[in-house]
Amino acid sequence: MAAPSNTVWGSTVGDYVRVGISVSQSYTNTQCTVTTEVWFWTKWSLTDSNYNLYFDFDSTSATTSVPKETNKITTSVDSGTWSNSNQVLLGTYTKVYDRTTDGFSQNCAVKVNGIDKVSGSDITATTSYTVDALPKLTLTLNKTEGIKSFTGGGQYPYGATAYIEVITEDGYHLVDYVGTSWDGKEIVSDPAAVAGKKEFSNDIYMIVDRTFTVYAERDTYTVSYNANGGSGAPNDQIKTYGIDLTLSSIIPTREGYKFLGWALSKEDADNGYLYYFSGDNCGKNENLILYAVWEMLGTLHINQKGVWKTGLVWIKDNGDWKRGVPHIKVNGVWKRGG
Repeated sequence: MAAPSNTVWGSTVGDYVRVGISVSQSYTNTQCTVTTEVWFWTKWSLTDSNYNLYFDFDSTSATTSVPKETNKITTSVDSGTWSNSNQVLLGTYTKVYDRTTDGFSQNCAVKVNGIDKVSGSDITATTSYTVDALPKLTLTLNKTEGIKSFTGGGQYPYGATAYIEVITEDGYHLVDYVGTSWDGKEIVSDPAAVAGKKEFSNDIYMIVDRTFTVYAERDTYTVSYNANGGSGAPNDQIKTYGIDLTLSSIIPTREGYKFLGWALSKEDADNGYLYYFSGDNCGKNENLILYAVWEMLGTLHINQKGVWKTGLVWIKDNGDWKRGVPHIKVNGVWKRGG
């Protein structure tokens, strides 16, 4: 049996013997297993059962006595050259390391003594190896319409916790997200986690490459109509953020009044302040109650058989009867009467 080709050999002692170390490594996501083999090599035939074997991980010198693969070294080729047939496995030793964010290097060392052919001198070797860093995983974040910022993406070591935070643009709210689950499969959308929120944050445990996409939609507002003493007001309408709403063209009615348009408050409406006409575009991004603005039509009160009744004023104009509004002069100023 010959030593592996990656065996690192120490110095030759007495132009006769040397020892070497081969290193192999295996990995999981979080750990590295280092397996070492200690080999003995001689140019000449040799038999020795009194040797001592020392080996240490994480050191450049060996001081710890360790179990032997064989208690008796026997080589048979007596050629004075380095024949692979004269290589003997003395021991196999293993250590498990926890992987770190940056990785690291270590040493191991072997010492053999007590061999008569070299007067019991120390025969030594040392080698080094690198424990790779934790795997790097990528967290990819996808923004869609209405997302102002989505932070936390990038690379993370295996097992790290990433912190993601999403903030919507003004006039938007979150409705859904889709992300990669713990085992790498796509999870079902979870709108309940984000629905209606302006901001959302969460810790993400990184054990696979992960991708998250968040979705937002525009805020909506209700525009309601109040007939303000009349009837037949339009039904509510829904206004979407950033998109003008065409107000209803339905006109309410009120006996004895003419509908002029809509005001933003009852007080404004009662004072005759118009803000919108029917069918206007509304650009306000807020819930609104619009109040009908009315103009009173002219009326007369007539005492009929002791009962005062309201009658409309009709004027004959060029042979045509027209309904008019009576005006009276108050302190030199004409005002509408009623």
